[in-house]
Amino acid sequence: MIDSSKVSSFCITIFIYVLTEVVDCSSPKVLLISVDGFRYNYLDLLAAEETPNFHYFIQNGVKSELVNVFPTNTYPNHYTLITGLYPESHGIVQNRFFDKDFRVKDFFWYDNRRDNFDPVWYDVGAEPIYVTNKKGSGIRKCGSILWPGGLGKVKGVEPEMVYEDKDPFSHVNFTKMFDDMVDWFTMKDNPINLGLLYFDEPDELAHKFGAGSLEVIKFIKEFDGLLGHFINKLKDTGLINELNIILVADHGFTNITEHVVFTDYEIWEHEYTTGSHFQNRAALQMYPKDSSIEVLYKKLTNDTLRDKIDVYLRDRSDYLRSKLHFSASSRIAPIIVTGKEGIVLFPNKSATQNYTNKGGHGYDPLKFRNMHPIFLAMGPVFKKRVEIPAFPNLDIYPLMCHILGVEPAPNNGTLESVRDILVDSVSGNRENLITGITSVSLLVVFGMTVLIAGLYAICACHNARKKPRIIVRRLDGPTNHLHTHHLLQSDDDDDEF
Repeated sequence: MIDSSKVSSFCITIFIYVLTEVVDCSSPKVLLISVDGFRYNYLDLLAAEETPNFHYFIQNGVKSELVNVFPTNTYPNHYTLITGLYPESHGIVQNRFFDKDFRVKDFFWYDNRRDNFDPVWYDVGAEPIYVTNKKGSGIRKCGSILWPGGLGKVKGVEPEMVYEDKDPFSHVNFTKMFDDMVDWFTMKDNPINLGLLYFDEPDELAHKFGAGSLEVIKFIKEFDGLLGHFINKLKDTGLINELNIILVADHGFTNITEHVVFTDYEIWEHEYTTGSHFQNRAALQMYPKDSSIEVLYKKLTNDTLRDKIDVYLRDRSDYLRSKLHFSASSRIAPIIVTGKEGIVLFPNKSATQNYTNKGGHGYDPLKFRNMHPIFLAMGPVFKKRVEIPAFPNLDIYPLMCHILGVEPAPNNGTLESVRDILVDSVSGNRENLITGITSVSLLVVFGMTVLIAGLYAICACHNARKKPRIIVRRLDGPTNHLHTHHLLQSDDDDDEF
């Protein structure tokens, strides 16, 4: 006799397995890699044969450059990359800044481990990609390795996989970081489908030795070897055909050419505060202290400084508001000062004594192209051997949302600038992907339902034929067929008929 319960159990097991496979298909994989301070044209400093693995990316994917946001520093741009918002909207307006509206008038310090995780700095309305990713169906987990501004909880969501005891300035072996990220994508149970991976070089090397220095070039060669190791891991695990990789940087670099010391121009330290520790800076936020805004502004815009620095009033500058989009936040100071390319600002002479840096960043990205970082992309959704003009790093967030098949949160980016780098560049690719997955899911559900029902009916009929009919004959009357027990009805269901 066929055991109907075993048949049902078998069919349900197959159904769950097939449906799980379909759900897995609805979770595309994206890895965003940032190599701090990697300028858009650094690869041009080396011959192609010196960087074979970078060129493997280029030959099998897309190359471009990014126009980053002001100020061109690490934290503002890393949070822009994963939110698609200008710093005035996402709130991380500098590596160090003062929040006058904070409940204790506190400071954000990028090198303070607490501030890398504390939601109070990040959860101010922006929605990072690891939160948006949760909107999709299927397995939706994120792993974040040292990503600046991408480690803490926002809107109640945080990356599931992080280095618990580390922050972006922790010294972790780069090979291990690549290996761990691959392991997270290939875990047997609940693997991640989104990765954020941050490397803190060649930024420090370029600060110390200069942009494009021999030390920077040496690092690029070494990192190329790491990419080779990573690519081999992707091939060994099969991820090479599944993972969409976007490699970027937060900013470019330029060489330092001149120092501007404020006290040389009778701008005294008691007249202002910067809201953070000020020893040297390419871009500076100034709060009037013993002087008024007007007095400070007049001193900063005198004829001798005009060719060395740019000065903007937050509430009066159309350029700051409509071009740099750096005004609509209480975390931005009333006066913004930035040096011309290569010029570094100092409060006084003594602050210059121990300053030996040869390279810097933080300058206006709309005026100085050297601030632009690299963009490379490779994976199943990207075309091969394609190079496109520079585009805003704001567009990385909507691009990732498109690949992940999720609805982006409100952002300042657009998908239009990058549609041509996608294999399916038709408008609505994301919707087509979701529709296709939904259709497959419905077909699988319908087919398995019919299969189970059919097998169950066959089983039921077979059992019914084998079971003798119960007939009771009354001695004093006509023959009656008593109610038999229904094959699909339990004793407890009788009252529901």
